[in-house]
Amino acid sequence: MITVIVEGPGEQAVIPILARRSLAEPVRIKCVSASGKANIIRRVRGFEDTIRRLHALGEQRFIVLMDGDTTFEPYQSLAQEYLDMPRRAAIIASELGVRVVACWARIETESWLIAGLTPGSTHCTLRRLPSIPANTEHTPPDPKKWLKIQLSGDYTARIQQCLAESVDVELARQRNASFTTFCTHL
Repeated sequence: MITVIVEGPGEQAVIPILARRSLAEPVRIKCVSASGKANIIRRVRGFEDTIRRLHALGEQRFIVLMDGDTTFEPYQSLAQEYLDMPRRAAIIASELGVRVVACWARIETESWLIAGLTPGSTHCTLRRLPSIPANTEHTPPDPKKWLKIQLSGDYTARIQQCLAESVDVELARQRNASFTTFCTHL
């Protein structure tokens, strides 16, 4: 089993579906919500303590998944976060003798969902979609807002799950390198 530490309930609902659909061989995925990115990256009681608790329960493989849209203390920039989080992951992995990988969804995990959509899609309460960006790691700049605008209803966990079940995961890999990177760690 792979335990993925995520920012919130949206990722908690979507990641197991995307992972299942992206892999040829089934892998059990468990997502643990940290209730915000700040709770993942902080130095005291951050992801390291979460991994220690889960390891005590028998977990052995971890992915720490964060959005790449903003950062919090102790980091002053995303560049600083991108450099330090893998170092921290390596330290806790060595301490416990487990596998820990730090991974980012560039801009947000919603960019992975957008990457797998096709023009004209109307499933999951989507309005008829306009063209889809060729590289969703950069466009749209606010993927969550873009999705909310494209929906005829509210953006809920149910809609996120519907989109995760409906998108073309191979197209998502082509349009979003961070999704491909995440899949290689599964």
